[in-house]
Amino acid sequence: MSDDTGGQGDTAASNGSESANGRAPSGGSDHTDHMEPLGDMETAEAAEPAVAFGETRGGVPIGGWLLKADPGELGDLDEAGLVWAWPLNPTYRVELMEPGQPVFLWLNEVDGDRTPGLIGAGVVATWTAEDDLIALGADGLASDEAPQVACGLWVERLSVPIAAEYFAAEEALAGAEILASPQMGNPLVLTPDEVNAIWDRFDLATDAPTEQGVQAAELYINEQTQEMLVAVLLPDRQLAMKYDQLDDLYYVISLGEGHEEVAGHGEFDDPIAAVAALVAECEPGAREAAVPERRPDLRLNIDDHEVVALFPWSEDGVRVIKVGDEAFEVGGEGWDDEAVTTFPTFGEAVLAFAEAAFVETDDDLEQE
Repeated sequence: MSDDTGGQGDTAASNGSESANGRAPSGGSDHTDHMEPLGDMETAEAAEPAVAFGETRGGVPIGGWLLKADPGELGDLDEAGLVWAWPLNPTYRVELMEPGQPVFLWLNEVDGDRTPGLIGAGVVATWTAEDDLIALGADGLASDEAPQVACGLWVERLSVPIAAEYFAAEEALAGAEILASPQMGNPLVLTPDEVNAIWDRFDLATDAPTEQGVQAAELYINEQTQEMLVAVLLPDRQLAMKYDQLDDLYYVISLGEGHEEVAGHGEFDDPIAAVAALVAECEPGAREAAVPERRPDLRLNIDDHEVVALFPWSEDGVRVIKVGDEAFEVGGEGWDDEAVTTFPTFGEAVLAFAEAAFVETDDDLEQE
């Protein structure tokens, strides 16, 4: 299949053969013991049939993705049993990739006792965007080559690979893009019929990823999909409000010394409601905290203050600091004294900036 042909077919009967390097169709499998990435995200074998979520420019319906891999690119899969990021060509196709969509990993050439074919199955775990463009070499490290898009994945290693010969023997897969146009760059597409054929005709049992692999994958995916919008530093605790793209929710959390999450204080649909919950948690500590002996400058190191609220995404590094028993200033780097605003409580100061900033952001999005 290519952008100019549909390449769809009906599910065929099993070819009934096996080899040490691949698996013949087994009539499908419900084995998804390890494929449980990030909460409610769909697994490699879905309960419902795959449906089209887009089309190629040639009009081919897209029901899933297939990523080609050379032997030298399989370090994470071999060592951790899991792949959580992959470089892609920055084409229109990556703009169609969204969390939860099926994705399969395909070995391009013979690698020891492994033959070409499907070696991993899972889901897309993060969005891709122009801001994510990075230069990656074949080993996944930064290089001077043309930029590529880094896409987050949760793809686990198949317990027994599905050799290309068995894949191609299925009538519904004979026209797949990986067979019809193997020279195409990542990502290649699979039609809904092709994804359903893979789910129905092959056993997709996977090996359990290592604990280190799961931790690395979750860390990467969280970094790509979660954004800290407000951070609060108090004498005896640290709190934050973050936005999770996967859940489309705002969370208020307490942080440990290593900035890890140690407690949750609610989830919210509305950012202002989340900020209000955050300041409610912080208000007593902010009120009781000491005032610096000298009038602090907003550009001083935050260690000079006992109360600081930071807005990491703001252009000027906007922050709220305590300058008096009932005086909390809002300002940013480069702001003059006239631009700095003072409020009687910590909560009022944080909410004033947050309300203005979030309303402005929403208006900008509506205008676009």
